Amino acid sequence: MTSEAECLTGTSTLFSTQGAELWSKYISDTSWSIVKDLKEQGYETYGIHPSYSYNYNRLDAWQKLGIQNTYFLEDMEKDNKKLEKYRDLVSDNQNYQFIIDKYEENKQSNKPFFCFDVTMQNHAAYKEDLSKYDFDNITSNVTNKETKTEVENYIKLMKKSDDALKTLITYFEKQDEETIILFFGDHQPMFSQDMYSNITGKNASSLSIDKSSDFYKVPFLIWSNKKIKQSDIPKTTSINYLSSLLYKIGNIKRPEIISYDLNLMKNYPVITSNYVITNNKIYSNIDIDEKIKTKDKNNKFYKLKIYQSLTYDIIKGNY
Repeated sequence: MTSEAECLTGTSTLFSTQGAELWSKYISDTSWSIVKDLKEQGYETYGIHPSYSYNYNRLDAWQKLGIQNTYFLEDMEKDNKKLEKYRDLVSDNQNYQFIIDKYEENKQSNKPFFCFDVTMQNHAAYKEDLSKYDFDNITSNVTNKETKTEVENYIKLMKKSDDALKTLITYFEKQDEETIILFFGDHQPMFSQDMYSNITGKNASSLSIDKSSDFYKVPFLIWSNKKIKQSDIPKTTSINYLSSLLYKIGNIKRPEIISYDLNLMKNYPVITSNYVITNNKIYSNIDIDEKIKTKDKNNKFYKLKIYQSLTYDIIKGNY
């Protein structure tokens, strides 16, 4: 849930210990978000999630952040007698069909379309027997029996995700309207066993910040049916910057916070709740907490101090 807040507000949870409680405690009608900004620019805004609306207080939080049209599992079950599911979770293929359906409906409004979608297909856990599904046979060289099952199941599910994403992209390739798809994950898969230790024989808890940061890296994808400058897409970034990249790539009128984030990214390409990267060096969140106490405007961490204040103002509605 912290990832959703970071993406939709352009802020970072580096400065908060609240985690997912941000949604239930601090998000309000006055909080700023890219959804509200795009709405002011004429977009019709949608939120789709194939799970129930009460999970993490999503319905209330999304509406407070400006999402006009919400579509949750209870709505999907009303509209569809049979939903395609794997492990009792709505498939990505079914989920993306809802995006297409809402996009088609929105064409009647003649407004540009913005949709924030949170999938469920590949949510943990991965122990189930998947033999009843039409999945590719995939094997791994993991030796631990329990971990091997989980890893192979996860890869099979990922293959289905790839197929579904291809279907979504194929549809939007054919649309005349310029379309940008941002695809990212909020965390690495959670296996019941310590897969790192099983594979490497090393204790993950004893790793340095440089090595342990690998556990927080997930890929992201930005696709468009129009030409994108590859130079506009950094190889490494963090979720708080992803919405700013959408503005840049789509040549969308930028509010001040988006411009600030794009400039901040030049010096701090990665800002997460656990660490910050600047000048190719990783600083832990504990290190950063000390360094941003500076009052020296020439200190290279002073910009993070400003970002901390911006984060507070945006979430609290003072921006």
